[in-house]
Amino acid sequence: MLFLLLLARLPLLAQASRIISPGELTSLLQRGQQLKLVLKNGTYAEGRLQEVTEAGPRLRITRSADASGLPKGVQVVSFNGLNSITVSVKEGNKRTKLPLVLCLTVGTLSLVAAGATEERQSTYIPLAAAFTVGLGVGGYYLGRSMDRQEVTFILK
Repeated sequence: MLFLLLLARLPLLAQASRIISPGELTSLLQRGQQLKLVLKNGTYAEGRLQEVTEAGPRLRITRSADASGLPKGVQVVSFNGLNSITVSVKEGNKRTKLPLVLCLTVGTLSLVAAGATEERQSTYIPLAAAFTVGLGVGGYYLGRSMDRQEVTFILK
């Protein structure tokens, strides 16, 4: 079980970063993406992108380390003041494949093992079925966290 928890955190450890110019952001960012910004003065902010303008990204700020300098709400953050932008992206479909694999292999084996025991069969089969369903739900959330990746763009 500990292995699965470590495996779920693996994509967060493998965070990619690229050095780009502000002009390249227009083609890389899409409306609705969740962004984490670090300004040159060290201020941290999070928000959802609405559009990329020539002055900088316009986003709805939901969290800010400096409420007076960068308040919540719709703001245009100047490219000159940005140090880095981190984008959360979801790639892959492990959230659909992983539960299926877990249910078919481990869940089926536990149901077969529960059916093979003569005594307490009425106890073991429902436990094995609950274990199988739990593996499916846990596999979905594990796969979902494995699909999430973060890419950091450091501005020149």
